[in-house]
Amino acid sequence: SMPGDIPNATAQLPNIGTCPNGDGNLRVGADNGGGMDQDAWTEGSQAENVCFFGDLSGAGLITGISSPGQPAFGQGLPLAKLGNGLVVAYESMSPWKGLYAVTLEEMLNPSQATGTNAMTPGEAGQIDRKIDDGYSNTGAVLGVGVVGSCENPSGDYAETVTSKDCDISYLLQQ
Repeated sequence: SMPGDIPNATAQLPNIGTCPNGDGNLRVGADNGGGMDQDAWTEGSQAENVCFFGDLSGAGLITGISSPGQPAFGQGLPLAKLGNGLVVAYESMSPWKGLYAVTLEEMLNPSQATGTNAMTPGEAGQIDRKIDDGYSNTGAVLGVGVVGSCENPSGDYAETVTSKDCDISYLLQQ
């Protein structure tokens, strides 16, 4: 089973805090078909996507999760070096198809407000170019954030923008 989706997690994994059993449907989190900016992490504090890291911690595969099941960076979700954190989300809407780790400044979803995302378009572009194709709308690294200032219609990151208008997602599994 996938972490967070394990149907018998409470019996199999020690120390998973408030994480309940998953539903065993081979998806982590809900897929509401609304796109990465509306989906999977809005299920609530004990959602499969919140418990993804709790299950990994309970299995002894990662450290740094102090309160499994709590929807807070540095507790049930890992902190990122950028001062934000990571959430795992499943999505089936194109171009998002699969399980992603998403950088977020705030827990609930990527923001559409200027300056409130995890990184600048330049930072997002640099990361994308180092591990993928450098375009926000193709490949295994996808950009999301403020429409028009995170990315250009061509898929290039709007790197002249200096406010934190981007989050990025990393494909974990299709």
